[in-house]
Amino acid sequence: MAVKTLNDLFIHALSDVYSAEKQLTKALPKLA
Repeated sequence: MAVKTLNDLFIHALSDVYSAEKQLTKALPKLA
């Protein structure tokens, strides 16, 4: 994905954080 604007960058970063958070919530029960 090519980042053209700050808004694109923000959305891209936000989706990265969101997917990382989803993976983390899946992994947490296994760690606990």
